[in-house]
Amino acid sequence: MQKIFGKGFLLEKIPLFLNKTKAKFLHFLSEKPWVGFFVLLCFLFLIIFTGHTLRAPEETLETPSLQPKPVTLFSNESPLLLTLPAQVKKDSVLQITALAPGIVSRVFVTPGQKVLAGQTLFSLTNDYGSGAASIEKNIAQNNAELAEEVSDLDKKIQSLEEVRIKKDDTLNKSNEAVSLERLQKEREIRRYTLVNSRLNLALALKNDAVFQPKSSLSGTVTSLLVRPGQFVNAGQALATFSANTDTLTLEVSLSPETAWLLDPNQKALLSLPEGDQELSLVYLSKEENSTGLYTAIFSVPNTKTSALVDNRYVDIRIPLKSKVASATLLPLESIYQDTDSAWVMTLKDGVARAQEVTLGTIYGNYIEITSGLNTESSVILTRGLIEGEAVIAQ
Repeated sequence: MQKIFGKGFLLEKIPLFLNKTKAKFLHFLSEKPWVGFFVLLCFLFLIIFTGHTLRAPEETLETPSLQPKPVTLFSNESPLLLTLPAQVKKDSVLQITALAPGIVSRVFVTPGQKVLAGQTLFSLTNDYGSGAASIEKNIAQNNAELAEEVSDLDKKIQSLEEVRIKKDDTLNKSNEAVSLERLQKEREIRRYTLVNSRLNLALALKNDAVFQPKSSLSGTVTSLLVRPGQFVNAGQALATFSANTDTLTLEVSLSPETAWLLDPNQKALLSLPEGDQELSLVYLSKEENSTGLYTAIFSVPNTKTSALVDNRYVDIRIPLKSKVASATLLPLESIYQDTDSAWVMTLKDGVARAQEVTLGTIYGNYIEITSGLNTESSVILTRGLIEGEAVIAQ
């Protein structure tokens, strides 16, 4: 038994078996080459598949965790800023204009001359130098002085008359009262006469000042636009004047609705290369102009005047009131709308929820929400959300 299945027996029989198998296989291939080819091909694929299966690591599938989507919120505390074009107005370059029609009689300055505030620059006349206006002013001044002197004398006389009446024993009480009332009447007449004479003098001085154009600020005369003897109309420019100031304003035209919504207590913003500059409202017209618009003027700090060019237009963001009566203003970008309804997405318990709303009037890039939204709601401005999607404020 050991001889049959011993080591020498196996070494002898195995090569014989392999040789016979090889001979049979080659004989099979010689008779059926195509079948043999496909058998070898299948065997090769089997080896490749087995090797890949043995070497490939086991894949572990992990369920990805859903992260909340960052969103931008808008609440009742968010500032409402409406972007509008504004015209740059540099007040350092002014024009001196005629306040009344007349003839230039004298010019008191020359180009390049420095002048003080209130200094007379021109003298105009309306009577070719006859001096009638000056005479009228002198007459009014004389009448005022005379009225003052007469009033002082009348006061002294009236005091003496009152003493005499009270000491006159021939007058009974009723006659004494009548005399005193008469004196009181005369005193009131003299008082009104004195007041009117002062008003006539003031009027004469103002009429004379109309023909004496003055500089409103200190500065330098840059050019003269008229010459002596020339007739000018009211409003015609007489000279250009450079004031010693860099005062600069931005002028904005507003529709009646926007003017009503403008919040005067908040700052407007001007975008400059170094960042946003706050602007203060200094004027808001109370009536519409000829184009049906209102005018708002914002002041610019003196340190920023060099960055702006006179009469050019720049964009500024003006502040609006967050509520209009009982309605709330929202940015247009927050509104979703179809043919039947409108809604906004709000943040509630960490997810986006659709809230149906009623729309009102549009103001620029904002719109009224008349119902459907309470003041505590946080409206989502980020688009492309799905109802119930997890979100987080950024």
